[in-house]
Amino acid sequence: MKGNKHKDRYKNVGSEPKKEQPATEQSILPHREIAYQVLKDNGKPMHYKEITAEVLKRSKSVGTTPQNSIFSRLITDTQKRFVKTAKGTFGLTEWNSKEAEKNAK
Repeated sequence: MKGNKHKDRYKNVGSEPKKEQPATEQSILPHREIAYQVLKDNGKPMHYKEITAEVLKRSKSVGTTPQNSIFSRLITDTQKRFVKTAKGTFGLTEWNSKEAEKNAK
């Protein structure tokens, strides 16, 4: 009977279905999309730390280094929607660059 000693040990592990929270439209969007919406809603350039705070309010996922993650997503956007207007500050390329610089000050 060797091996049967613990055969029922893990019988009930994972048997209860997980209760999932209903997903909101914002929580399933990638952080890059939420960052775009944050900037669009704000209407002027923001520091990446402010953007991160807003993204985390609108999204339920949190990484270990969210500020670094958001910064890298803004820099590496393949659609080139984000433009760096000052050190650590980003705006949208769809805004007039002169207007973005004026609002950054």
